[in-house]
Amino acid sequence: MEPGEEENIPVKGIQDKLIQYWNEYPEILQKMFQKAFLDGGRLRELRPTEVDWKQLLVRMAMDYKSCHCGFHGFSYRLLPKENGTFACPKCGKIYYPLTNGMDRILLAEGEKLYECQTGRNPMDKDTVTGLIVENRQKKGLYGIKNVSQGVWRGFYPDGKIKDIPNGQGIPIWNGMSVRFELGEEWNLRLMQQVEERKEDEDEQTV
Repeated sequence: MEPGEEENIPVKGIQDKLIQYWNEYPEILQKMFQKAFLDGGRLRELRPTEVDWKQLLVRMAMDYKSCHCGFHGFSYRLLPKENGTFACPKCGKIYYPLTNGMDRILLAEGEKLYECQTGRNPMDKDTVTGLIVENRQKKGLYGIKNVSQGVWRGFYPDGKIKDIPNGQGIPIWNGMSVRFELGEEWNLRLMQQVEERKEDEDEQTV
């Protein structure tokens, strides 16, 4: 149907599954369908290509989250926190956003990174290249462990730079950055003032 028009809309009680899935899917998929069947219905050259569809489906697969508590859904259903992180709406598990300025990778306990995110094949959503693991010596501190065949480069908040080969990792710290195999830089930047305000409040209650 045309956005904003009531003609040819799904019928409740008959097409409930269609309504449910349409509301569940993220906006990028809705816009792709509209581009294919509305814009592309008038002008064939406006239709998404096979590559467009594949790229979108890979992106959606990376965006879909399955938490150990039983929550399943796309990342837009996570709860945004004041400091820039996101929380599972069911158990509260925290996700840290690693971003390159356009896309993001949400880091959390038990999550994995894939070749399409860190490597040379943007369509490979099956090959695991990174693991989010807990530090064996410091409980509660997590990091990204490189399990790919490439060498990453880590940039630490104190200015230190370190190569990250297979089997090694970089802690998930505010202010850290990592360059994956192709050299694209991904950054973790949270709201410092929130952390500082909490520290001030804690000091006042001591």
